[in-house]
Amino acid sequence: MTRRPAVGHRLLDLLRATPELAAGGRWLVGVSGGADSIALLHALGSLGSAIPARFVVAHLHHGLRGAAADADARFVAQVAARFGWPCVVERADVRALAAAHGWSVEQAAREARLDFFRRELRRRRARGVLLAHTRDDQAETLLIRLLRGAGGQGLGGMRANATVRGLCLLRPLLGVARADLRDYLKRAHQRWR
Repeated sequence: MTRRPAVGHRLLDLLRATPELAAGGRWLVGVSGGADSIALLHALGSLGSAIPARFVVAHLHHGLRGAAADADARFVAQVAARFGWPCVVERADVRALAAAHGWSVEQAAREARLDFFRRELRRRRARGVLLAHTRDDQAETLLIRLLRGAGGQGLGGMRANATVRGLCLLRPLLGVARADLRDYLKRAHQRWR
């Protein structure tokens, strides 16, 4: 019987095999502080010099959760510092943005993040943004699109490498289950928010 490699080994192998990271350059890593993004950050940090890419951690404080959101931002900055990576934290007033444009809070948060990433990509001369979307996020996206009545073309899920409004977005964890990432973090004794 063949043993399946441990989650950590599979995760590190997956990141090592990501051609965009193997090509090097500077990348933003979008980190909320939740388990998925902390697992991505921790795994990238664990690779050290095994890949030539350099990373800048990017955290957007949405201004929605008060002291808890302040603690999220501090936590993300601490984890980034542990790996010696710069961390940029920006605040957005998502409720005001939603009200000004007639958007839902979720849409306003998404727009604020894309704008934040766009500014930081230019400022840092980065190649793109790494996001920690998982297989679970992919399933949720497809279900939401189905419930909204999307046709055959509209039912496509997220892509591992996509350009959205001029931003290169990499989602190297799309094939990984959220439970596997939590297992990885527990084994690594790494907390998340």
